[in-house]
Amino acid sequence: MTELAGREGSAGTPLPDYRDVDLTALRARVDHPVLGAVLATLLARSCAADGGLVAYHEDSPGVER
Repeated sequence: MTELAGREGSAGTPLPDYRDVDLTALRARVDHPVLGAVLATLLARSCAADGGLVAYHEDSPGVER
């Protein structure tokens, strides 16, 4: 697989780890309706028994990247 092209200087840089972010506290500080909806969905998924696992089309067998 070839490396994905990104912004200059970002190729190969790992994404930050936000697993320990307090989503409840963040949701209380956000007053934007769209961001609030996104955070509400993330909160619901984080409380799900399966940990909010989700599959994307690109993860399907036979899909080339």
